[in-house]
Amino acid sequence: MEWRAYNSPVTEICYAIVCAARESGESDRIITLFGPECGKTLVMVKGARKSKSKLAGASRPFCEGKFYLERGRALPLLTGVEVSRAHRKVQSAAATLALGSLILEILTRSHWPEDLWEPVFRLTVNSLAAMPESRESFALTKLGCVVWAKLLKLSGEFPDAAHCEKCGKPVYEGKAFFDRDIQHIYHQKCAQVDSRGEPFGIETGSNICGAIYRLYDLPLKKYEEDWAADSDLKEVERLLWRKMESLIDADLKSRKFLRDALGW
Repeated sequence: MEWRAYNSPVTEICYAIVCAARESGESDRIITLFGPECGKTLVMVKGARKSKSKLAGASRPFCEGKFYLERGRALPLLTGVEVSRAHRKVQSAAATLALGSLILEILTRSHWPEDLWEPVFRLTVNSLAAMPESRESFALTKLGCVVWAKLLKLSGEFPDAAHCEKCGKPVYEGKAFFDRDIQHIYHQKCAQVDSRGEPFGIETGSNICGAIYRLYDLPLKKYEEDWAADSDLKEVERLLWRKMESLIDADLKSRKFLRDALGW
């Protein structure tokens, strides 16, 4: 992080979102910021847990805005915040809170190169802003699928669900098989077989492949459109999340909540 002298002491202004927070000492808090220019940064918030602290609310997850930092001994110190969005809609229900928390956990558990800080940040805050008010599981699942797909595309790991890797023909109908890495798709007749002659890989259907393929360039604001049948949503989300696990720590608390409590 480059420090610029606005006043004394040296100060840095960082536009970011709070991804995580944890207690430190008797009354302090350490927060994880992620921003388009600063990337992932740990920051100390002195006295944040005191009842009269002016930084108590701004040092909690989902707070987005301009953070004023001073150079500290071990970590930068937060001295002020100009909040632009608190994303309160995300925190209005358990389901939306769990999905929003999962999106933020992905930021804290993954390592994005500097050239992707800005697009990943924009995708994150726009996803939180697009959180459905209906709180219906189908709407949340669709939003999750679009977010996972766009993160995979940014990382260069989006699965090729359009054409068979072996014969090159489109996968239109019948059974299909992803390889173990969920990177390429094969027709049933083109898939590798095991010792018993059975197709080897992750079985899926052409309808699932078509749904994943349509996510390539689907705008985030159109996530609720009929790009997949309701009966296929969970399978699409399962495959995309399995691919996401190759990029991040799979044991995320909010993901476990979505699976156990909400049936994801």
